[in-house]
Amino acid sequence: MAGWSFAASALAWFLLYEPAAVLLGLRGERVRQAAGTRARRYAGGLALVGAGLGAVALLLGSSPARLASLVPIGLALLLIPVVRRRRQKTLGAELLVVAALTSTLLPVAAAGAVGWRLVGMALAVWLVSFVLITLLVHAVKARHKQVHEKRWIVWAAPLLAGLTVAGALALMVAEAVPVAVGLAFLPAALFSLIVVLLRVRPARLRVVGWSVVGANALTLALLLQV
Repeated sequence: MAGWSFAASALAWFLLYEPAAVLLGLRGERVRQAAGTRARRYAGGLALVGAGLGAVALLLGSSPARLASLVPIGLALLLIPVVRRRRQKTLGAELLVVAALTSTLLPVAAAGAVGWRLVGMALAVWLVSFVLITLLVHAVKARHKQVHEKRWIVWAAPLLAGLTVAGALALMVAEAVPVAVGLAFLPAALFSLIVVLLRVRPARLRVVGWSVVGANALTLALLLQV
């Protein structure tokens, strides 16, 4: 029950971002005026659910689970000044979001007494996968806008994807990780390389987003085989 509560609480806080963005004016003043009342209702409900389930999880969870919950909570708190300064779309902020979301694995796993080796492998897979996708999106934008100070992202994204593929293959050959874990690194990495080779434009990012959902589903299916 503690593990399910941790997971559901994290989901509620994740869903809270959109109505909060509307209330803070991050979607524009017109959207805030048109949808402010509904956003306030959703934000209040999600905050109540997230806090309530979080309290249940902390109450029922073991001491290791409570300690592990400090990691995503701490990372999430670091995002507050970032959002207030309207810097949430920067690469650094989005990587912080990636770290906060993936770290929710820790209290869920601790509550279920999952072995830390398995947790570490799953955490590594999701962290690397989401970092690759985040870099990919910024690389697509940087190539299109020709922003000089961000040109490094254009080559860093495929380079990291290639290194991920090579590293995953090396881990499998060395039998350092189960084959399913090694394969789980590949969907996001190969997808990143394909998008770079096809030179996808920002106008196609919606299609890219849905394709990422498919890649993540494949990653999850592979991890569930471990």
